[in-house]
Amino acid sequence: MAKIKALGGNTVGGIYADYDDWLFQGLVYVSGGKIISDDRKDVAFDTPEGLRALKALDQFVKASGAPNVEADQALQQFATGTVGMVFSDAGYLQTLAEQVKGKFEIGTQVFPAIDPATSRGLPIGGCAASVLATDAEKQKAALEYVEFASGPEGQSFVVQYEGFPPVTTKAFEVVSVKEFFATNPLRKPDVDQMQHGQPWIAFPGEHSAEITRVIRDNVSRVVQQTATPEEVLADLASQVRALLPQ
Repeated sequence: MAKIKALGGNTVGGIYADYDDWLFQGLVYVSGGKIISDDRKDVAFDTPEGLRALKALDQFVKASGAPNVEADQALQQFATGTVGMVFSDAGYLQTLAEQVKGKFEIGTQVFPAIDPATSRGLPIGGCAASVLATDAEKQKAALEYVEFASGPEGQSFVVQYEGFPPVTTKAFEVVSVKEFFATNPLRKPDVDQMQHGQPWIAFPGEHSAEITRVIRDNVSRVVQQTATPEEVLADLASQVRALLPQ
């Protein structure tokens, strides 16, 4: 990254693109840490592993010259050809590939482990289906749909139209799914990392969304270089604890 930055001009070695707490959780996981305690009553990232995660981000920013921008802006900047690499989730890949088409080729790689010996993998997020109907017939129809949507055939549509890996390994046996990943090599890291996936933690209680913002805003201080990893981790732990159910 430092070599890329040294090219001069507006060039930066890399950029950190996040809109919530996904990358922070990922950094903690690949450092060998945890996000929340097993009883979901306390944070579990104020540990040496959590500090290692923020220190890695700090080193990345210093070496690459990464600016502190919103996720959409980060991708737009990458598309100009002035950014060596971008760290983001797979949800942006299709848009990014379209933005750079005809300008330059891009490649993808699995998220690097900060501590290969203890790395847990990346958080996997998605949606959940809830059946709220009280009528027996409506419940039956809704459950049939949920079973279809989460099954191999339904998941094949998710792969085809969104490009995300399916939530069931049986979907990889569907012909269209096999063809998609065979003809879309940029998506290979998605498949390679699935077996190491970790939960994308949604914090309990009524302040869950606020906790996400607290994490994002504090991590931004590292990217902005306005606070040390030690200061950010201490503030993060204190502020998130105050928002968890007592």
